[in-house]
Amino acid sequence: MVRTPQVAFSPSANTISGLPTSQGHQSTLRGTQRGQAITLIDSGTSLAYIPSDAVDGIYSVIEGAVHVKTKDQDSWYVPCIGQANLSFIFG
Repeated sequence: MVRTPQVAFSPSANTISGLPTSQGHQSTLRGTQRGQAITLIDSGTSLAYIPSDAVDGIYSVIEGAVHVKTKDQDSWYVPCIGQANLSFIFG
């Protein structure tokens, strides 16, 4: 059996890239307090499941990133040669 390492954490910061994050997140993960923002990072995929305001805060500061939001889609597209430095603090 192969297990993919996963980490779920509760971001405590109220800003991401200097932009405010929304309050009132509704967590459904057992063992967390109601209303905490929950993020899932899976090292076996390129996806991270984080609140949409956190996604917007990260991608909005990447040069050349384009946000496409319609009734059917809410995606960010970034240049393939784009670079970004991200820091995550756990604790």
